[in-house]
Amino acid sequence: MVALFWAGYRIAFRKNINLLYSISMSFSVVFHLSLTLLLMISGTKTNEMVERAKLAVQRLSHRIVDIDKESKSNMKINFLLENRFTLWKAYVLDRSLISTSLGALLTYGILIGTLGMES
Repeated sequence: MVALFWAGYRIAFRKNINLLYSISMSFSVVFHLSLTLLLMISGTKTNEMVERAKLAVQRLSHRIVDIDKESKSNMKINFLLENRFTLWKAYVLDRSLISTSLGALLTYGILIGTLGMES
């Protein structure tokens, strides 16, 4: 995210940009944005699939009547544990994180970019 921020900042607010520099920074932005989105989207999709699997197993344990108590308790133990991708165990990866992080990146870029300008 930091590299994405600085590459975008350099493209937007640097004076005297030649064509080669502009192309290299554009490739840097595309690379870092795709890498960030790849990690966030895969983590989000994995968390959604974990939640779906957990719900399916909970429904399955209620549908099967002749299941023994040991298997039922094993299912509860295995699926009551929290297995999710998080950001340092502070925030669970979800869909809103993608738009929030890109919005924060844009906002900080605008704030830092206008900080050095004279009125």
